Amino acid sequence: MRVLLGLLFLLLFTRETSAEVSILPESRHEQYRTYGLFIDQQSALLFKSSGKAWGSIGGAITLLEFPDLKYKPQLTVHGSANAAFTINGAGDTLLTETIDARAGLSADLEFTPDWRGSVMWTHQSGHISDNVPDRDLIGSNLGNEVIALRLIHDIERRFRLGGSLRAVVSADPGMIVLGGEQFLEWFPEQYPDSSHQFTPFFAFGTEEYGRQNMEFSWNAQVGLSAGNHFFPKKVSALRVVLGYYHGVDPRLKYYEFKNARSSFAYSGLMFEI
Repeated sequence: MRVLLGLLFLLLFTRETSAEVSILPESRHEQYRTYGLFIDQQSALLFKSSGKAWGSIGGAITLLEFPDLKYKPQLTVHGSANAAFTINGAGDTLLTETIDARAGLSADLEFTPDWRGSVMWTHQSGHISDNVPDRDLIGSNLGNEVIALRLIHDIERRFRLGGSLRAVVSADPGMIVLGGEQFLEWFPEQYPDSSHQFTPFFAFGTEEYGRQNMEFSWNAQVGLSAGNHFFPKKVSALRVVLGYYHGVDPRLKYYEFKNARSSFAYSGLMFEI
C-alpha cells in the first residue's frame, strides 16, 4: 500500500510540475547492478561443491522515466526467485531444498555518465521445499523489508566499483538494522562495444549484516561476459563463471533461524533475458 501511495504521489507531482513522463522507456538498470555480489537479481544455474546446486530466475522491468527532472530518474521493478538444490546419488536429479523470493522497486539516478546512484526497496521472504533436510524449518515465517542506498562509479569500461548502505526497516525474525556491501569489477580488455562478444572479467564483493551480530561475507568470481553491462540499453546477456563464496548462508531460513554459514566453490551460467 505504501508503495502504491508513493507511486500515486510521484505521478501527481510530475503532472503538477508538467514534467515529462516516459512509460516503459529504454532501461538503464543494468548499469546499476554488479557481478561482485552472489545475489544481485540475476538468473543463474550454478553447480556448487559437495553435491549442491543453485538456480535462480531474476530480472527487472523499467516502468517510468522522468527525463526532465534532474538526474533523469527511472523507476524499475526488480525481483528474483532463488532455489537451493541437492544432487541425488545417481547424479541425474536436483532435489529442491529452499526457495527464497526477493522483489521490490528501484529509483535509479544518473549523476554523471560515470557516477550513478540508486535507492532500492526489497522485500525478502524465505520458503522451504519438500526435500529440505531440516524439517524443523517448516512452518516458520520469514520476511524482511530492506532499503538500500547504492553508489556506483565506472572507469573507462574497465572498472566498476561501488557500495551500498542498507537498513532493515522490518524483519521477522529480527535483524540488525544497519548493514553494507562493497564491490569491485575489473575487465582487463575493456568492455567491448558489441553485445555478442565475450570478454574476461574479475569481480569481488563483500557484505556486512547479521541476525544477532554483524557478520562478514565475501564472493569472488572470474569468467567471460557477453551482453550489456556499461551501456544504457537492455539486451540479453550471458556469463560463464567460476567463483567462491564464504560467509552467511545465502538460504534465508538457514541463516536467520539456524545462524548457518556456508563456504563453497561454484561454476555455471548467469544470464539476463
